[in-house]
Amino acid sequence: MVWLVIAIVSLLAGHLMKVYRWWLCIELYEKPSVSVLLKSLSIAHAINFILPFHVGDIYRIWYSGKRMVNGIKFSLATIIVEHYIDLIVLALRCVILYAIGHNTMGMMVLLMTIAATVVLLTVVTMRWDNKTKRAIVSFAEIFNSHIELRILGLTWTFVAIFKKLISSISKARVVASTGLMWVLYMMSYWCFAESLQSRGLNIRR
Repeated sequence: MVWLVIAIVSLLAGHLMKVYRWWLCIELYEKPSVSVLLKSLSIAHAINFILPFHVGDIYRIWYSGKRMVNGIKFSLATIIVEHYIDLIVLALRCVILYAIGHNTMGMMVLLMTIAATVVLLTVVTMRWDNKTKRAIVSFAEIFNSHIELRILGLTWTFVAIFKKLISSISKARVVASTGLMWVLYMMSYWCFAESLQSRGLNIRR
């Protein structure tokens, strides 16, 4: 029972750190409601527990965006930035696990490839020169005018937010909150495994 309680407390603390990191992204533009962020994240995690492909994030974007001054596109952009950070952390985690002897080669190669692509896109985004803008406009023009405007609007919003985050956000607080969040999540999984183990379920076989 003790292991299960620690697992639950660690998981909740991890969620709070995730909300805090999200709050850091949003507060550069507006004063976010912590209760709205916590509620949208909690329900999104519950949905993700039942449905695959992070479907809960769609609810999170919609619910929080409806209650933000800057709207759903802004909420989407901040959550993309969040996933961007977590992707890099996961790639580094796989590298560390592989270095200490775990068989994570396949996942490591996949995540490192995706992370490298994302970093490349980041470099392009930060430059944001006329060539990049023309390429995005050319891509958007493939679709009808309604979709084209949505693609351009989302892209411009994301680029503006991302560039401001990179230049203005407290990187020390983001790194600290991200690191603590992942430590708490991993502690929660480990304690939950210990709880099952104490009940005679040999999950380590």
